[in-house]
Amino acid sequence: MPRHTDLICGLLDGEERLIDFVRVLTDHVFKAEICDLIVDEAYRGKGLADRLIHYVLEHPDLPEVLQFNLQCKEEMMAFYERFGFTHQLGDLFYMRRTASRQR
Repeated sequence: MPRHTDLICGLLDGEERLIDFVRVLTDHVFKAEICDLIVDEAYRGKGLADRLIHYVLEHPDLPEVLQFNLQCKEEMMAFYERFGFTHQLGDLFYMRRTASRQR
């Protein structure tokens, strides 16, 4: 497992090629950030993303987590809403600071 990832899961096809992947960072109490959920284009529409979300939400190491967060493109919002995710965060706003890459 990578040093800075708390939970990682992937599935290989019969030729040992990675076809889906999910990575989660968490404090195991308050928050879990789903950083990546990727399914190879050739395998989309087969329920693999559903299985990955269930894997994360039902993982035995995360039963106490109060909040699961993720970022997604607008066209993926309906998919994640099926699992209880919402973009309606009340008075909270998602913010970002990008590191300067000047040299």
